[in-house]
Amino acid sequence: MYVIECGASALHYESGKAQKDAPVLASMAILSAQYPRFGCRRIHVFMGRQGHHMSIGHAWRLWSQAGLQVLRKRPR
Repeated sequence: MYVIECGASALHYESGKAQKDAPVLASMAILSAQYPRFGCRRIHVFMGRQGHHMSIGHAWRLWSQAGLQVLRKRPR
């Protein structure tokens, strides 16, 4: 049996990123609904214009975390 010594604060740690990224995710969802054919890269440009400056990798992680997708083109 192993005993691991760990501080109590580490057991109850909660990341603050969910609270910090909540307005960004909401803004991404609104832009995605407004422009359904735009993907993560174009929405990233719009987010920068609104004042939410982030790297494209961070934008991609938030995009996939929110489950946002580009609508498929309808066949003719």
